Amino acid sequence: MAGKATELGTVLAMTPADLADREMLHQLINDYAAAVDQRDRAQFRSLWVEDGVLVTFRSGSHRPPLGERRAPNDLDAIVDYLERYDRTLHVVSNHRVVIDGDLATGEANCEAHHLTEANDHIMAIRYVDRYRRVAGSWLFAHRAVNVLWTSDVTVTQTPLG
Repeated sequence: MAGKATELGTVLAMTPADLADREMLHQLINDYAAAVDQRDRAQFRSLWVEDGVLVTFRSGSHRPPLGERRAPNDLDAIVDYLERYDRTLHVVSNHRVVIDGDLATGEANCEAHHLTEANDHIMAIRYVDRYRRVAGSWLFAHRAVNVLWTSDVTVTQTPLG
């Protein structure tokens, strides 16, 4: 990703509007994780521009994609797929963005837990995103879900409620 937003001079030069944009983009990726974990189809669809695209890769984007979903009609399939699990938990970290007007690019890491009975299927994911500001709100224009590796761990689930 181009740019070094962590350099002190860059941070000090940010305006309140720059900081607000960064916070809104950070909230967008957290809303994505919450929507899939809560199986909230309406919330998930609301995070995308009309022609948004989600592409999934395993072991790198240099390989053919496993699948591609387009907003708005194909997005429910993402949440439907997760119904096979008892629970999921997507923990997002290391979000970095570069903003250029009403467009932005970003990357984030995710540790995604997918529980079925006594198994936790854990995915290490790198999201590579393109965002677009529409009517004052930041939305996903494109998200590449790069599954870097997986592992399976035996767990004891606690009852919900």
